Amino acid sequence: MSTVAFWSPLEGGSGSSAHAAAAAACLGLEYRLRILLGHGGTAGERVEGAFRSSRLVLDHSLVSFHDHGMDALERLAVNRRLFRDNFRDYTIPVLPERLDFIQGNDRRGGTLPGYRAQSVQSIVTIANQCYDLVLLDAGSGMRAAGDPGDGAMLEQADLIVVSLTQSVQGLEHFFSGRHYPDQLKDKPVILVLGRYDKESHCTLHNIKRRFGYKGILHGVPYNTDFMDAWNMHGVMNYMQRSRNLNERHPSAHFYGSIRQLAKDLMNMLEIPALKMVGRGA
Repeated sequence: MSTVAFWSPLEGGSGSSAHAAAAAACLGLEYRLRILLGHGGTAGERVEGAFRSSRLVLDHSLVSFHDHGMDALERLAVNRRLFRDNFRDYTIPVLPERLDFIQGNDRRGGTLPGYRAQSVQSIVTIANQCYDLVLLDAGSGMRAAGDPGDGAMLEQADLIVVSLTQSVQGLEHFFSGRHYPDQLKDKPVILVLGRYDKESHCTLHNIKRRFGYKGILHGVPYNTDFMDAWNMHGVMNYMQRSRNLNERHPSAHFYGSIRQLAKDLMNMLEIPALKMVGRGA
């Protein structure tokens, strides 16, 4: 049972939430795992843009924020009434028996702000008893790293995926340590460049050479069809379609970059090799 947090030192534009949602969808399609995806923001933010199911819950007249998602989980955690047996009652299935989703809080700062950090820690701990893999969108910017909720997610993570861009200034800030929060120290990290342009001089190879980086570095290209799918809350359907496209198709190239990220994530966490799902599944 492992936890992965997705975070970016940049306030926006890195694609961190997109990487988290796409990786969750890809892992659910490629591996026989039970996966949970959550985030530290409010309802409707971050990875919630990817999936239609999260909006359906909001539109249901009989359901309130306090009956599901992080609000309910935090209340139960603080009152010591959250267990592995009732955890899934407050999640949303995105891919049956493979990928579940936790909706964000009604208000920024959580249901009980004074208990935010400890409640998030309890939620992640119990989630790891229910799922093979827990993926968390821990926000963007150094302020997110200092937020009680997002900071707790980074603290609980076994691996952190850091999203950057090909901006040399941003890369210099990160590699110099100016954009490197305490939660990342002594933890394995995967770096991902969002909206990656392979024609830029700032290639993966050149970045590694310039900054002497010997770890894992991925480039996820910009893809118009993916962004359209995001805007329509249809990322899961997009990923299912892209999985079976000819490798020359731009969407197949995008999917391939996410698949390699998912594979490296599995390897770094030393999750036992599981039977991969067939392409027709």
